[in-house]
Amino acid sequence: MRLLHDRRMPRGRGNIDHLAVAPTGVCVTDAKAHKGKVRIARPVFGLEKLLINSRDRTRLLDGLDRQVEAVREVRSRSAPKM
Repeated sequence: MRLLHDRRMPRGRGNIDHLAVAPTGVCVTDAKAHKGKVRIARPVFGLEKLLINSRDRTRLLDGLDRQVEAVREVRSRSAPKM
């Protein structure tokens, strides 16, 4: 396994805090310094929300989704051609 830290996002859109690269896959970790209880709100209607200390922090997941997509894009470009 290789661990990579503080990697720049393509086109200057922030950074990826931590990457763990192993033969079985890649794990993207976005570190934050929030305090409080973390939970997922699953309403009957509407989308799930990430709540930290009862505050809606769902937008943090949008940033993580962009990071994961950037890693997928790089992996697909560098994958060996069969």
